[in-house]
Amino acid sequence: MSIEALQSDVDVVISAQSPVIAQGLGTPAIFTKKTGGEPSFKPTLQEFNSSTDVVTAFGSGSTVSKVAQLIFAQSNRPDHVDIIQYTDIETAVNMFADADWMFALLDDVSDQNEVAAFAGATTEIGDKFTVVQVSDSAKLSSLSTSKNLIAFVHPLDKGRLDAAAVGNIANLQPGSTTWKFRSVTGIAPNGYTSSELGQIKKANGISYVKAVGGAYMLSEGWTITGDYIDEIHARIWIENEIKASLQELLTNTAKLSYDQRGIIQIQSAIDLVLMSAANNGIIATDDKTGRPAYVVTATPRSSQSSSDVHTRTYRGAAFKYVQAGAIHNIVVSGQIADAI
Repeated sequence: MSIEALQSDVDVVISAQSPVIAQGLGTPAIFTKKTGGEPSFKPTLQEFNSSTDVVTAFGSGSTVSKVAQLIFAQSNRPDHVDIIQYTDIETAVNMFADADWMFALLDDVSDQNEVAAFAGATTEIGDKFTVVQVSDSAKLSSLSTSKNLIAFVHPLDKGRLDAAAVGNIANLQPGSTTWKFRSVTGIAPNGYTSSELGQIKKANGISYVKAVGGAYMLSEGWTITGDYIDEIHARIWIENEIKASLQELLTNTAKLSYDQRGIIQIQSAIDLVLMSAANNGIIATDDKTGRPAYVVTATPRSSQSSSDVHTRTYRGAAFKYVQAGAIHNIVVSGQIADAI
């Protein structure tokens, strides 16, 4: 399967003033190494809509089938998974970097060297996530330090926590949920001690823990750098939505005039995306006005360089927003008094 190149006439660059500690942006890709494959083997990508189809293609006993079954068993499962077969991971990643998948998983994580190579190759893409699982938090030190690497710490004999989490959370609307506190189906908890959980947290790993009240949940919602998954995912969603909206504007408008009439349309398209982001929980609400905390600006034609006007390139649009974030910890102060 080859990936058709898509022309984009829109660039969106989001920078953060402080470190940043779409539907269809939750598709998992399971990378599986082809056994006995020749070095010249050309990587393949297949799309599967059910675990039954995966079992038919790869057999019920294969690791890739077991990972797919766990993904499809979740309540918020994706509508499909991509399965990429490879002999050389870097070749496969480069070939399918532009495919629709967003969360890369490895079917067999028993070989730490293979896990490290997989993480190193996939995190180079930048606008996708790499998800791995190790049995010991000490093993995380050998992995990539990319902010897009999500690392789960859980014994392999108690289930693939990485696959279950991706299956149940990744396909939810970006901005609508944090990964911390979420539960999954088909995973046995390990019962870590406080000391062990402290080591996992120190390494920015994620485990499956028992909360006060008895419910089991993910211990954190961050990547290996301590950046929060939902914030990175939301930023990718905003970039993609603005690109798609502006590309649609260019394509469906007979002529977007290089004057205030055309510039207002550009500004409005960006504004609609950011308002949607605010409604989805990505953008904070201003404490004073109660309105979404973002601003969109678009400078007039007179502010553009003659070169840009000549080449029909408009660089005057910009936006800024405040992330809504999420509450992960609560501290309450109380006092005993003789009277209120």
